[in-house]
Amino acid sequence: MFAKKSIYIFLAIVLAMTLVSAYLEKSADKIVGVVGRGLNSQIYKESMDSYDLNDPEQVKYYVEDKTNYDLIMISKEYKPSSPEYKYIEDEMYDTVYCLNESEFITKDKDAYNECKKTHDEQLAFVKNYNWKAHIEREIASVDKEISFAKMNNLDKDSLLLLELRKDILEYRLKNNIPIDYSGASIALDRYASLYQNYLSYENEKNLLSHEDKLDKQETEREYFIQKYKFENNLIQVSNRSLEEDNLATGVAEIFSYNMVALLFMVLVGGSIVAEEFNKGTIKQLLLKPYTRTKILTSKIIAVLLAFLFFLVAYSLMIIVIYGFMFGDFKSLFTPMLVYDFNASAVIEENLILFCLEKLLAVLPLYLILLGISLFIGVLTTNVTMATILPVVFTIVADIVNAFADKKIFAFLPTMCWNLSEYLHGGLPTFKYSTLPISLVVDCVTIFLLFGISYLIFKKKNIKNQ
Repeated sequence: MFAKKSIYIFLAIVLAMTLVSAYLEKSADKIVGVVGRGLNSQIYKESMDSYDLNDPEQVKYYVEDKTNYDLIMISKEYKPSSPEYKYIEDEMYDTVYCLNESEFITKDKDAYNECKKTHDEQLAFVKNYNWKAHIEREIASVDKEISFAKMNNLDKDSLLLLELRKDILEYRLKNNIPIDYSGASIALDRYASLYQNYLSYENEKNLLSHEDKLDKQETEREYFIQKYKFENNLIQVSNRSLEEDNLATGVAEIFSYNMVALLFMVLVGGSIVAEEFNKGTIKQLLLKPYTRTKILTSKIIAVLLAFLFFLVAYSLMIIVIYGFMFGDFKSLFTPMLVYDFNASAVIEENLILFCLEKLLAVLPLYLILLGISLFIGVLTTNVTMATILPVVFTIVADIVNAFADKKIFAFLPTMCWNLSEYLHGGLPTFKYSTLPISLVVDCVTIFLLFGISYLIFKKKNIKNQ
């Protein structure tokens, strides 16, 4: 099995794809800054040139496009990941729009001069930008809002949101996290947003639809994990574009439902028997003093060992390539955070346990696909069919699952083969599915696929092979 060239060719392709992916992520900031802004500015410029400024309706569109164009011109000397760039996008749009509106629509000189004054102050501020001073100014503003809320007895939720906003700003100062597009900054903004969503769900006691319950569950999970990170000072500056993008997460994704791993499974599983028939080596194999059952069993074990070898090899690729590019090795030794719905608490798991948990949850999926590949390979002895048809089956299954709306669909193997959603008390995506039903359907499907493959292989006529 491990002498098969196809395994190493597949690994080489995955290695090349991983290198390219890591390079593009590393270069994303530069690419977005140079190419993205260049294309957008050209598009807005061409659009502006096409408007008739004598038509009041077209002038409105002209002002909108000119505002976006002006902001691109202002921000072009800053990196998209910089605090200055974020400040320009967040704080200057209304000012620049006001300038253009007062010049081209209302033609109000007083309004224009007022907007120009604010515009010039903001430009001066951004050219000598001090993100800490900016945050301190924001804290002072929030303090005033909190005082106003207390004096006027505003509702409790509004006050809690203001206090959280202040806590987040102070966290930024303490941990040197400016307001920008870094992963840590996005995570802090996301925490505030999640808290607001969580409060709205808590106030909504009657969630009637299954979709509402799923949304509430995901909000709850994300909120409490972010809250745990915030309270334990775990949101830190990194070199990744998203705070949750780290080596540990990348490795864990390999052990979850992964299309690359799926392709490897059907490639090896589809060829393990069919190739023996195609090459004519099946006769020599059956001359050995082993029963056909033992031969096929050894083939299946070899496929599973090769699959585990691939998962480990792929994980090492991610660790080495992304580790050296982003310097994120420490995340491998940081506990993974999981929200347990049964205990309503965040729990810590080491990376190995977390990956094994993920793999066990999707193991029925991989075994069923291996069973399909094996069945087609034994039946047709055609390697191409045994590798392509399971992939096509997976694509069709995803489409069918997306439109399933009847209770009977809960007994479809493809609706049951991924048990990840049940981990730690989670709800199933399909409202009629349950864990017991899924386990029974998976076991029956795996037994039938492998059982029929064994029967066909035992009775297969090899005289003409």
